[in-house]
Amino acid sequence: MTPSAARPEVLPGGSSSDGSSGYAISTDFLFDSDLVANACVLNKLERDTADSAAVLEYWNYSASTLDSVFNKGDTMYYDGTDYIDATNKALWVPFSEFIKTAEAGVSPPHATKAVLEDGLLGDIQDSTVSGRLVYVVPTGSGNQQGSDAALTFENGTDYLGKISALYLNGDWRELDEKYYSIEGNVITLSKDLLHVGENALKIVSNGYKTQTVEFTYGKVNEENLSLSADVNKDAQTVTLTVNGSNGDFLKNLTSVKLGEDTVYGKRALRAATRFTTWSRRITKASPCTTSSRVLTP
Repeated sequence: MTPSAARPEVLPGGSSSDGSSGYAISTDFLFDSDLVANACVLNKLERDTADSAAVLEYWNYSASTLDSVFNKGDTMYYDGTDYIDATNKALWVPFSEFIKTAEAGVSPPHATKAVLEDGLLGDIQDSTVSGRLVYVVPTGSGNQQGSDAALTFENGTDYLGKISALYLNGDWRELDEKYYSIEGNVITLSKDLLHVGENALKIVSNGYKTQTVEFTYGKVNEENLSLSADVNKDAQTVTLTVNGSNGDFLKNLTSVKLGEDTVYGKRALRAATRFTTWSRRITKASPCTTSSRVLTP
């Protein structure tokens, strides 16, 4: 249930506690104003149902101390007593009119339990979830190594416009604005901080539930490479150059095969044969023949 500007959510000061896990948690009851109004009307008409009577019972128990009123998805919370006083002075005061002159300065509760239509209570929700709108789920595909990554949020203009912080790959530090941009309904992330494989972006947007978006940043293999060999008989070394590579091939090298029978892993070669790599070249100390050389990334 999403209230309009004339249908606020209300937070009475009355609280409930949940001891199901062995300890008590104090929470505020959260009411939808339409739900309370419907229960009151049915009661006046003497047409109560079991569900409406349960809602009204919670309301009558809690409403003596109304902490705050607010619109779902809004970060502005208003004093509940001020709202009650305003409605008592007139037959009806729309919430949209009330907030034009009221002062917002009430802090959101740390936890709430919503009173539901059936008169039961919802799960405990903390302040990052309670009273907030559902986030917009993005789409993102084709993000590959060497390019910036883009996440598209359909109908997400309001959501993106209220973003207050981004966090990348579990880092507790807020992502610096120089590493991302927001234009229209797209977030673009700089390639400089992304790694091949799965990445995760935590998005905090005012009035919306926090979400963490996981997306794949694909590996791009180097292509059209070739090998050239430089044999130094005096130094007894053979240097192989990977032509057309920017270094990614050797960075991901796993083995070198000499001939058909002997295969050395990268670590074994380094330990046993003075094997070294850098940028686009491999140097292999003698003894070494001119037989075929197979490099496996």
